[in-house]
Amino acid sequence: MINPTSAVATKVVVVVEDDPAILALCRVTFQRAQEGPLRGVRMVDAMDLETARLVIAAETPDILVMDVRLPDGNGLDLVRDLARSDTPGRARVIIASASVLPAEREAALAAGADRFLPKPYRPADLVDAVVDLLREPSA
Repeated sequence: MINPTSAVATKVVVVVEDDPAILALCRVTFQRAQEGPLRGVRMVDAMDLETARLVIAAETPDILVMDVRLPDGNGLDLVRDLARSDTPGRARVIIASASVLPAEREAALAAGADRFLPKPYRPADLVDAVVDLLREPSA
């Protein structure tokens, strides 16, 4: 007999963030939202671009929450690479950045981001952005 709950597809969100405090906040936010708006969503994290590329290849995420300034490069470079790929079902992208100048926001959206989330952000803002992108059809 098939368990009906096993037929529900888990959504995967990869959070790429090098600040341990922000990463811990994301983990707690996702854990707390498991009983509510993020039911069925699993968070996976990476602290640098190299690890992010490996995680993305292994997990095929639905959403990528990407920091811009990482120890091994610029997160926008990875977003551009993903946007150029012809991979069906490409992850939707939320850029989370402390740089909130209009030019930075425009650069993030031009790179292929679907949303820009200025740091510091409230946990509810992160949850709302993820929920919105999970509900929206992909372009």
